[in-house]
Amino acid sequence: MMIDTQILSYAYKGREIAVSSARISSVAAHEFLEVYDPDSTTRFRYYIKYLSGRHFGAPAISPSHWKGGAVQRLVLDFGSDYPQLIEFNSRATAAIINDRNIPAFGHILSSLDKPLQKKLRPRFAFLCEQIGECVPLGPQTAEIGIQLLWDFVQHHNVKSNFRNSVNDMMILAAAISGREHLLTDDNLLARFAAAQQQAPLREVGQGLVEIDFERKTKVTKRLSSESKGYINRGWRIALDTQRRAPQV
Repeated sequence: MMIDTQILSYAYKGREIAVSSARISSVAAHEFLEVYDPDSTTRFRYYIKYLSGRHFGAPAISPSHWKGGAVQRLVLDFGSDYPQLIEFNSRATAAIINDRNIPAFGHILSSLDKPLQKKLRPRFAFLCEQIGECVPLGPQTAEIGIQLLWDFVQHHNVKSNFRNSVNDMMILAAAISGREHLLTDDNLLARFAAAQQQAPLREVGQGLVEIDFERKTKVTKRLSSESKGYINRGWRIALDTQRRAPQV
């Protein structure tokens, strides 16, 4: 079972939703851990620089605000239609959660304001205790997400915060590519995704909806056979893996 950010937030706030051992996308983790900068589409509020078993950051330079040395950048370019977005360090975020490395995350937060540290530390601990696995956003999944967004905007408006709409599609794409059941409370997105992928959908109570994306073969065939009109609009995905965090 995969859950989206809102379900994750509900569970964290004490709502009785079974999320133990659920899977999440690194995009949902970034939203939940408030990594995104609300004032920028190409910068993060802070950066998670981590390889399995170790984190990066020189004591003299803030590991949270230092953009340089990012392990991974996934660039989402929407031509002239929407602002370019950059997703940083998806693999690092997935690794630090899957390693349950609370001390490393604490070090990353160490230069943030104390109130924000106090807010984020228990959130990360909750992920470590409750979430079964965090799945990093990769180019192939992002390709599915950008196709979903293209199909969505043909009939619906994007949210006032464009990144939120893109994130919704990337979380859907993670569930599709992973052949997951996705639990969400976003009725519009759920019905759009279920219809677009011809996937079963059922209401499970409390305003929640579950979509079954298990039929991977059918999904793959559907995506590959559809017209990729977004390519003609200059939408593209670029992965930059050349930059490396310095070893200290």
